[in-house]
This record gives sequence, C-alpha cells and structure tokens, in this order.
Amino acid sequence: MKIAKNKKAQIGSTLVWVVATFIILFIMIIYLFGVGLLTAKSALVNTVKKITGFFSKDQISVIDQGTIQSFFAFMNTKVNYNDKEIKVKELLIISASNYNSIKDSKGNGLIDKYGIKTLDEPSDTLKNKMLLQDFNENDWKKYVDYENDDQNKMSPILVKELTSYCGEFYFSIPQGIVTNSGLKIRSTIGDVFSNSWPRSDEFIPTISYPIIIGNSNYEIKFRMLKTC
Repeated sequence: MKIAKNKKAQIGSTLVWVVATFIILFIMIIYLFGVGLLTAKSALVNTVKKITGFFSKDQISVIDQGTIQSFFAFMNTKVNYNDKEIKVKELLIISASNYNSIKDSKGNGLIDKYGIKTLDEPSDTLKNKMLLQDFNENDWKKYVDYENDDQNKMSPILVKELTSYCGEFYFSIPQGIVTNSGLKIRSTIGDVFSNSWPRSDEFIPTISYPIIIGNSNYEIKFRMLKTC
C-alpha cells in the first residue's frame, strides 16, 4: 500500500510540474506576442511619420493605412521598360540616373555637377549653362535624347499606372511633375504639394518617398484627390 501511495504521490507531483510548465510557456508566448505586436505598431507609426511628414490630426486621418499601402504597392509595381521588367521605383532611379552619364570635359556627371533639380530647368536655360561650362553639343544631344525617352516611354508608363489609382493626381519626380496628361515642367504646375495651394483641401496630404540619384538625395512626392 505504501508503494502505491508513493507512486500516486510521484504521479501527482509530476502532473503539477507538467501543468505549471505549460502555464509558464503559455504566459511566455502571450508576452512575446504582445512585445511583437507593440514593436510592429511602433515600426508602422515611424514609417507613417517618415513618408507623410507632420500633419494635423485631420490630415493624418485622411492618409489612412490603405492609402499608404496603395502608394507602396504602386512604387513596387513591375512595369515593362526597354523590354525589361522593373519596379516603378527602379524606373525612376534609372531614368534620372541616365542624365548623370552625361560628363563634362573634366569627367563630372551632369547631376553631380549641378544637382538633381537641374533636370527640371527650362531647356534653353540648361543648354546655355551646359555649353558655357565644359559641356559640348554632343552632350546636349544626349540630354535631349534622354528627355525624349522620358516623355515618350517613361511618362506614359507612370500615367497608365497612376490613373488606375486616381483620375487626378500629381507625382513629383526629378524631371518634373507627372499628371494625368503627362510629364510637365514644375514651373508650369505650381506648388501643388504645399498646404497653401488653393486646391489643397481637395487632395490628400503629400506622401514622400526618398531616393538617391548620383550624389543627390531626392524626395518623390505624390498627391491625389481625396475622393479616389
């Protein structure tokens, strides 16, 4: 009888430890899940801050998670460019980087020499500047070729993809601003990304996406109608 009692006591003690172990493991799993959830939430908040800037509560409510996800989906959409499947964000970097392959007599790339904003200058102004500062006619011809490529190949791709999201939008790239009617020089559009723009209340706050071209940093900017 004593042996039976001892066995029962051992079994009971073992069951207590097994149950206690499972309880501890369950608590640890809940704890780790909670930590992971808080970390993911914090990362999302930081991402939203980076790409939307600092807005009022009303503005932030307009840029919901779905809009941000749609924008990132667009930037990662694969498109056909020069018979290659590349992402939109890669297309933007490649098309702008082409201009930096234009070198002056000292080997300086166009963008590295003048900065990324030079791609949005009026053609006559830029041509005169280039020819006076170590570039030649062949260099200018290359610039015009790349400019035509942007208008005839890159711009239609962006318009097609963006129009699927909204009928009216503004998409700022180094070469200008893409609208539903094509690529435009920035000076002809105005500061559509400013909160002081007359139609600002009709559009979502500006979403930004940083890229690097040569030695220059540039922020891709996007706005579309709130009703889209």
